[in-house]
Amino acid sequence: MTTVASYETTGYASNGKDAAFVRHHFKRNTAGPKQIEFDVKFCGVCHSDIHHADGDLGPVPYPIVPGHELAGIVTAVGKDVTRFKVGDQIGVGCMVEACLDCSQCEKSNENYCKNGFTGTYGDKPKRDMIWTDMECTQGGYSEKMTIDERMAIKIPDGFPLASAGPVMCSSITLYTPLKRFGCLEGGKKIGIVGVGGLGCAGLNLAMAMGKGNKVYAISRNGDKREHCLNTMKTDGFIARDNPEDMAKNAGTFDVIINTVSCKTPAMDLVALLDVGGSVVFEGLVTEPVEFKAMPLFKEKSITGSVIGGIKNTQEVMDFVHLHKLYPNIEIITADKIDEIYTKLRAGNNDGALRYVLDIEASREVVMG
Repeated sequence: MTTVASYETTGYASNGKDAAFVRHHFKRNTAGPKQIEFDVKFCGVCHSDIHHADGDLGPVPYPIVPGHELAGIVTAVGKDVTRFKVGDQIGVGCMVEACLDCSQCEKSNENYCKNGFTGTYGDKPKRDMIWTDMECTQGGYSEKMTIDERMAIKIPDGFPLASAGPVMCSSITLYTPLKRFGCLEGGKKIGIVGVGGLGCAGLNLAMAMGKGNKVYAISRNGDKREHCLNTMKTDGFIARDNPEDMAKNAGTFDVIINTVSCKTPAMDLVALLDVGGSVVFEGLVTEPVEFKAMPLFKEKSITGSVIGGIKNTQEVMDFVHLHKLYPNIEIITADKIDEIYTKLRAGNNDGALRYVLDIEASREVVMG
């Protein structure tokens, strides 16, 4: 790995599931010709941060600074940067680099880069001149970041900066399949499975999309029926354990997006699809999902999707701002990270609420 000019910054790092978060000093590279430096002001705390920090998804090169929902203010730009200037609001999501040359990157599907994108933290840098001698990328629970212009998101003026981070994770994750299956144009019957952080983002996006869409929340039981119908104002609600709900809506949906991060049956969702409809799996599930072929013969499909490319991420950021669909957040400081991780591990939280780390306010807190 080639060494480049660098600066030191401070982050908040995990050294393992049973270890408390600590301040961690490390280096990032100074901005090259097409790069941007920015002060991180806020970073969302995503449930996947916990899986990575705990080592649930494989070996982790500790110490690791999590965070892939960064929002900040530009402090320096390289001489060839055209989209940003000092003082602009800037965001970074789940990716910090891709090859930018393959057929998928050329389509702005950097999330499907044929050479593999580099995750914002815990990943091995692939492009020699972008990083210092970091063994792995370090994320957004930190004070500063350098990013290639191509991988950055412009947060619109007037967008509340503290709320921007989750848009580049939960919102883009739902926007990508909604756009792919024509929901922007309207006239679709859309089901969102799971009424947590991802699900609520999907319901709000779908209801703000094309004219004539009908948007249904789908949950394992009826506990959230009143909340979805009366508070969120969905067009309908289906409890999967309610035979009447399932039978009444059989064969009627154009697209169903499953956001649940545990093994769930697929075929009852396929039964809800109209001819040509699709079930999209997005929850982080590592167990096999069983399905039968014959019900798919009516041109029904089971597919999957993961985050989104930079073009779509910019689109959803602008869409959320236009319709004022800002995420529901609670701001915390770094001394509360361990408490929040414990709470999220236990599932003792409102899934629609996103915790956001205030980086500036964390500078003076006592850790440990």
